[in-house]
Amino acid sequence: MTPDTSITVRTPDDLLACVPLLLGFLPERSAVVVSLPPGAGPHARADVLDETDLADLTHGLLDPLARHRVRRVAVVVYAGLHRAREVGAHLVAALEEAGIEVVAAVAADGGQWLSVVPETSVPREYDALAHPYVVEAVVAGKVVLGSRSAVRDQLFPDPRLCAEVAHHLAGETSPDDPEWLRSCLARHLEQGTLPDAAEVARLQRVVADQDGRDAAWAWVDRADARQHVEMWLRVVRGCVPEERAAPAAILAFHAWLAGDGALAWCAVEASEDAVGACSLTRLVEDLLTRAAPPTLWQPLMAAPEVPRTSEGGRRDSGAA
Repeated sequence: MTPDTSITVRTPDDLLACVPLLLGFLPERSAVVVSLPPGAGPHARADVLDETDLADLTHGLLDPLARHRVRRVAVVVYAGLHRAREVGAHLVAALEEAGIEVVAAVAADGGQWLSVVPETSVPREYDALAHPYVVEAVVAGKVVLGSRSAVRDQLFPDPRLCAEVAHHLAGETSPDDPEWLRSCLARHLEQGTLPDAAEVARLQRVVADQDGRDAAWAWVDRADARQHVEMWLRVVRGCVPEERAAPAAILAFHAWLAGDGALAWCAVEASEDAVGACSLTRLVEDLLTRAAPPTLWQPLMAAPEVPRTSEGGRRDSGAA
């Protein structure tokens, strides 16, 4: 399934299969509002915990829909069936009061579902990840993770890489050059490779400075955002948690630009948990909170040229 793919949803099973395709993971204890045509509004998700205040939950979900003038939605609430149905009914009433048509609403507990709109009383079993829509998308290369925790786990430090990076940082004497950073990223982008440990160490040093951070994201084109996500995931995995404020913020920006809101939020949280404030973190958090679409982005700098050797060929890439 590509970003331009249209899926016809006829049943609650179809809707339950579409949600992990849209979010990139299978939600748990969540309320999800899926924007429907006409228009191209955002899809919103919020936690549904035992102590969640329904008024706060409703406000958080309605705000981005109102900003984008969404008029038709489907709702899925994941929790115990009783709690999910209660939350679903509350959301449906609030959405309809706001002038938003709720085409369908489903309560689901991970194994069974009940329809809230139209209302049913007999639970039906389901397996969202075994649905043909999901199977087809995975075969085509779409990554669907089993939970939001699995999204967050992608940011965990790689002990071996961290050790190699620390070794290079201890002996690093190269200047903190933003132009080197731009050239390094452009080369890996061109060759489809990832930075090696020595480059990860130097990238970490360069982005500690504001000019270095700007050089890491201000020129990136939306079509290349996914490759930049992979590069900065590697940089973040090479950092100890307290030192990844800047790399995680850069990852968050590229994840937003790639349309991966779940990863972007996890990267924002990782940046906020690290030592040192980073203005880029606040920028991305604002983009996510406002559900700003990546289509708004226009690069602020010209893209760097791919560095070449004196013989005219490209330089060797770093090991993946």
